[in-house]
Amino acid sequence: MTRYKVKIIFQMLLLGVFFSTQCWAKNTKQNSTYPFEHNIIKTNSHLKSGQAFLSRYKKKRGVKTLSSGIAYKVLKKGKGKTSPKRYQRVTTHYQGKLINNTVFDSSYVRQKPIQFDLTNVISGWSEVLQYMVVGDKWEVVIPSHLAYGQRPVGPIPANSTLIFIIELLEID
Repeated sequence: MTRYKVKIIFQMLLLGVFFSTQCWAKNTKQNSTYPFEHNIIKTNSHLKSGQAFLSRYKKKRGVKTLSSGIAYKVLKKGKGKTSPKRYQRVTTHYQGKLINNTVFDSSYVRQKPIQFDLTNVISGWSEVLQYMVVGDKWEVVIPSHLAYGQRPVGPIPANSTLIFIIELLEID
């Protein structure tokens, strides 16, 4: 791993800690017997709206669902012959957004694909990439329990269902 990648990962971790600390500090200033009551209601709201979104998405034409609950639509069929295994490294282009269409990350915007091990990403990514072949481009909806679950990460609220455009460029 290059110094640059290590630096980026470290910055992302710091950013996550910063956002978590800010949310905690904000909530402890409330005049309530239960300072985190507002967050619990909000995360339940994210969970319910995410489940509703996923349910509607699964009914769309061309959408397929994996047994785990991940739904996807093939946008472009690749010409690859094999899929990556759980322990392999891949190169992808992607865009991640919330169900309100807020983009929280995009390698397309950075104009640089990203390379990572399938063991170092959220479980929804790891699972879906094992079904893709090189050249595939899918729109994927990942339920919150296969994303970040109950923990907020940077601009991603707790219990968020996530939408990704994933393009598998290479299997290392």
